[in-house]
Amino acid sequence: MRWSAMCLLSCLPSAAWAIPTPLPYPILPPVLPGISVGLTPYTTIPPEAGRTSAPLAQIQYATPARDGTGALFVNDLNGIIYRTTPGSSPAPWLDITTALGAGAAATPGLTHGLQALAFHPNYAGDPSQPGYGKFYTSANGPAGSATIGSNDPGKLQAVVTEWTTNPKAATYTPVAPPRTVIQIGGYSDEHSNGLIAFNPTAAPGTPDYGRLYIGSGDGNYNDADRNAQNLGVPQGKMLRINPLQAGASPYSVPADNPFLKTKGALPEIWATGLRYPQSFSWDLGTGAMYINDLGQAEIEEVNRGIAGANYGWSQREGTFATGYAYGLSSDNELLYPVTPDALPGGPYTDPLAMLEHLDGALFALGSGFVYRGQSIPALQGKYVLEDIVSGAAYYFDPQAGDQAQMYSLDLTINGATISLNDQFGYGSNPFRRVDARVSQDEGGELYIGLKSTGEIFQLRAAAVPEPASLILLGSAAALGLATRRRAAR
Repeated sequence: MRWSAMCLLSCLPSAAWAIPTPLPYPILPPVLPGISVGLTPYTTIPPEAGRTSAPLAQIQYATPARDGTGALFVNDLNGIIYRTTPGSSPAPWLDITTALGAGAAATPGLTHGLQALAFHPNYAGDPSQPGYGKFYTSANGPAGSATIGSNDPGKLQAVVTEWTTNPKAATYTPVAPPRTVIQIGGYSDEHSNGLIAFNPTAAPGTPDYGRLYIGSGDGNYNDADRNAQNLGVPQGKMLRINPLQAGASPYSVPADNPFLKTKGALPEIWATGLRYPQSFSWDLGTGAMYINDLGQAEIEEVNRGIAGANYGWSQREGTFATGYAYGLSSDNELLYPVTPDALPGGPYTDPLAMLEHLDGALFALGSGFVYRGQSIPALQGKYVLEDIVSGAAYYFDPQAGDQAQMYSLDLTINGATISLNDQFGYGSNPFRRVDARVSQDEGGELYIGLKSTGEIFQLRAAAVPEPASLILLGSAAALGLATRRRAAR
């Protein structure tokens, strides 16, 4: 059953309860074999300065400006945005550290740096209307003057910055200095800021047009501060603002935000109870929103984006209870059945689909999109996602109802099925990884980018195998990754 409701400011146990036996693994039905798609090289982002070994380029997403040029803008965690068009080499477009300082660059191995950029829906539209030429970046900085959240000097801030350029120029051409929109304080070294994005399906004049969504992690491992169920802090939430200057205020809060009139709640909060919503997207066909939440112990989940929803973390992981739900503060790495004793803080909105951490694989759910391109008819309307660590790809039908069946998406080159981790990964078992992200262009086509090599591939219909390619690449090999309860995300 699903509910959409507000969470409580506190969900501490009120009584000593009987704790059931932890659930045996595996918990979920198995992933079923699915279809195959081809990988076509699209571009390669240059290695970081001085780096000769993987990961060569810490690329996150390829983002369209929706300006009709077909250009994709690729952000590297170290602060550089590259512009690339079909058939051309990527060129540096903007280095945000030039304007914002080195504090906006990545700290290798951590979820810091230039996490995302988002173009205002009127970026290349009507010059007389608000938002023209404006885009936004989400990066990190040291503790300072936080707009919301903590100014603890030992914590990080997520900083959203507005940039204004001439959208008709192929190079970044500043029209105004960069402007700080919002500073979100209170993050530790894990689970800080994630994606920022505008709803690409919202038409001008509708309530969601020009509203910037901000994914905000719970701020620390295991949600030790119990942030995700606390409406008074920004961690563990989806935030939503109008990022345009509003008089003396650097941004405004939309009048239809669900917690605007809730006592003690931050008005910027749009949804709560999330661990690390590092990515989210909208179906270009239906307008439905989907939020990927990285799991901790065993479950990676895809959620419907619902205003005011409480997705349950850290009382829930997927549809299951955590140790916190039973008052266990020392061990939140096991999952339990949901009993009447494990209900404080609800009701909760269950995920639409889940993946499980199993022996031989290490899941860290990355980005996902509903396929709306023209190249792969068999994938039309399916939600495609991948594992950050191994690059393994999956899909499901978002119209199939709750707890949709998950299918594997085989990746091929010249018809030969490959493992991205075997072919392009780095490190050694049990922690070999490829660091993959899925992106989508304005026409609905999908891409997979790899930090390991800096390469970006476009998904196309699978090709017929060529004998030489089969000999060279072989079939997919087992990943051989040991089970680990928590990956570095």
